Formats: sequence, C-alpha cells, structure tokens
Amino acid sequence: MKKFWCALGMLGVGCALYGQTLAKWTFENVSSAVASLPIRASFTASSCSNAEAYLSGGNNVGTPNACSGENAWATNFWPTSDTHSDGDCMGFTLTARTVDLIISGFSFSANLSSGSGPQQYMLSYYTSTGDWGLLNNGGFGAGSCFSYGADCSILVPQGASVAIQIHPFAQDPSAMAATLRVDNVEISGAQFLPIDLLSFTAKEESDQTVLLSWQTAMESNVDYLAIERSGDAIVFHEITRLPGQEDGFELRAYQFKDLTPLEACNYYRLKIVDRDGTTSWSEIRVVCLQKSNSFFAKVYPNPTSDKLHLVFPIDLEQTQLKLMDLRGKNWPVQRQGNQLNLAALPTGIYLLLWKTTNRSGIVRVQKT
Repeated sequence: MKKFWCALGMLGVGCALYGQTLAKWTFENVSSAVASLPIRASFTASSCSNAEAYLSGGNNVGTPNACSGENAWATNFWPTSDTHSDGDCMGFTLTARTVDLIISGFSFSANLSSGSGPQQYMLSYYTSTGDWGLLNNGGFGAGSCFSYGADCSILVPQGASVAIQIHPFAQDPSAMAATLRVDNVEISGAQFLPIDLLSFTAKEESDQTVLLSWQTAMESNVDYLAIERSGDAIVFHEITRLPGQEDGFELRAYQFKDLTPLEACNYYRLKIVDRDGTTSWSEIRVVCLQKSNSFFAKVYPNPTSDKLHLVFPIDLEQTQLKLMDLRGKNWPVQRQGNQLNLAALPTGIYLLLWKTTNRSGIVRVQKT
C-alpha cells in the first residue's frame, strides 16, 4: 500500500484511524514464574503481527504481582552509569502485517522493589527500514506503580517492523539485585486504510426508492466496494458490489439507487475491501419509508439533550427497548415511565430499537 498522510475528522472510513491500541503486554498470558523470552503480546491488532518483548543486557527475574493484574515483567542488573547503554534494554517489537502503520504513542507502568533499583530510563526506537531516534527520558519512582511513556510519530510500512526500547540505568552498584517491574506496555497508533471517505448520504426519492451518494478524496489499492443493507441495523446483507478504481488522490463522486428497499426502515453502510483483504466499514445511514400501512413509534423532542418522550400504541411496560449508536455499540436504556434519560450519553446519533409480541421498529434519535 502506498504511503500517504491525510486530514482527520472524516467519516468512519478514512485514510487512517488514530488512537487505536496496536499491541499491549499485560503479562497475564505468562504462566511460569520466569517468563520465557521473547514474550508474546497479550493483545495484537488484526493489522499487526509478531508483537514480542525481548531483553538485552538485563537479567530476566520473573513475573511477580505488581502494578495491576496478576503479573508484571521483573528484571534487574542494569547499568550503574549516569548515562544509558544502547545494548541494555527491554524491547518491544511490532510488525505491520496488512497495512501501513503510524505509531503515535508508547506507554508503560513500572515500579522499583526498592530505592536501589535503576533510577533513570531512556526510550528509543528503530525500524527495519532504517529509521531510529530517541523518544523520551525520565526517572523511575520507588514504592508505587507509576505511568511512563512518550508521544511519537513513527511510520512503519506494510511488512516492516519497529522496536521500541526501554533503557534503564543509574542502578545502585551495591544492590544490583534490586528489581524493576514493568507492566501494561502499550503501543498505539493508526492503521492506514484504502479510502478517504468525505461523505456518505442516503435519502428517499419520490418513487420510494433510496438514493445513496458518497464522495472520496483518495483511493489506494482498493479491491472492491460493497453496499450493505439491513432491516434491523444488526444483520447486513450485500446488495451490490463495485470494483475498485485506479489509484488516485482526486475527488470522486458516486451514486447508487436501491430500487427495492425494505418496507419501514433501511440501514445502509459501505464495505471497503483492500487488495490484501483488509476490510473496513463506513458509518450507518438510515432511511425509513413512510408507507401508509406502517406504524412508526414517535419520540419528542428530537434532537434532545436530556429527556426523550415515547409515544407507543401499547403499554410501554410490554415493549422491549434497545439503544445503539451508528457503530453498533449498545448503550444502557434508562427508562422512567414514558421517558428515556439520555443526559449521560455522548453527543451523536442513536438508534432506538423497540419490539413487542407482534410489532417492531427503529427510531433515529439525535443527542445534543
């Protein structure tokens, strides 16, 4: 996949999704008292592979209880000098498996068994493509578990790898067995995806068809784009597929008309598949056709910042309610009689799914 940068703040599919956890080590997956090296990551994003921790120069003491959870990675015998040594480090590697990555953050927790442990640390990185640099330096605290880390901007092309290293030093030479415990190591960043989607809309036409329109600013390495439709915003089915276009960075506009939409509400999303199999989805768009013989529950005020009043044809106590956002995440329903309390929800668009013994439907709600 080509390397590129882009502006953020687009729809659910963009050229990069920032702030994701790419790999994390909690050491809960280490079963023995002394961890076998290298230590695989506790979690690895689907776009990554070969996430492992290794040790150079220090002594692999074991996995005692520390910081949080059951285990932490314990080491000792670090340099006593006032400067770091390039060859003495705890390292964490990550390989970009299916897409280009941008590493934007590295964080970890640590504590010392006593004040005689290494007092200082430095963070560095290098990539298999030849990039390297220093990220941060600081001091360790004794007695409690503290958080450390650095923000960064490291490009890792598909197939390449990055190693981020913690270099402890300034250990008390008279107490070399003092232990450094490291936990909750996390590499975060972005996964570059094949389409920069500027807009995606769905609207009912006068003949009760549905017109879907979308616009892209960049397309790279796209295999195909599929339009998926659902009647309940949960189970989606592909209704058409468009082949990928030539790679380009110019604005492109597309339209598709659904000639046979479902009665009541239709939920649409775009599925984008890269040539290497990477798959991503847009946000969901909903169109409810106003059939004369259809019943739609009513809510007001809509939009709302707090209370949402419900108007149903039967007793609300007999109605099952479910609330989800456009990404499919369920949110708790706080019902008080014929009202829902939305005050605690983040601002955005939600879908209120309701069901009785013989009727069901979905209402689009906007929280301000």
